[in-house]
Amino acid sequence: MASLWKPGRGVYVKALKSNRFIFQFYHEMDIKRVIEGSPWTFGRFQLVFTRMKDGDDPRSLAINNLDLWVQLHGMSPGFMSQRVVQDIGNYIGKSVESDNNNFVGVWREYLRVRVSIPLDKPLKRRTKLRSKKE
Repeated sequence: MASLWKPGRGVYVKALKSNRFIFQFYHEMDIKRVIEGSPWTFGRFQLVFTRMKDGDDPRSLAINNLDLWVQLHGMSPGFMSQRVVQDIGNYIGKSVESDNNNFVGVWREYLRVRVSIPLDKPLKRRTKLRSKKE
């Protein structure tokens, strides 16, 4: 993973138990780049991670969510707003952030929203949007 992430200040990796590792980065910029660039895969397996807080026990920390970017296609211009993007993100899982370039320049064919999806629930494939004016 270190060769893929290319952290500027390096990273220390320690195996804690089967399929559980701890990554220690030496610069905040490297941590943000890895978190914002997720999801990551390793050997065709999804890498699910969370940022630890002071006092967390890495061996018993529950990691139940996967953060990823979702593309929103086929939206009519009337639905292309920050509020709608956030609401759709919350429908899928929990809205984390939207792409800063969603509403910059020429309208894009799709919008992006970063969501946190619970791993113990089925994925939602699609939904229809309706205007409250109808």
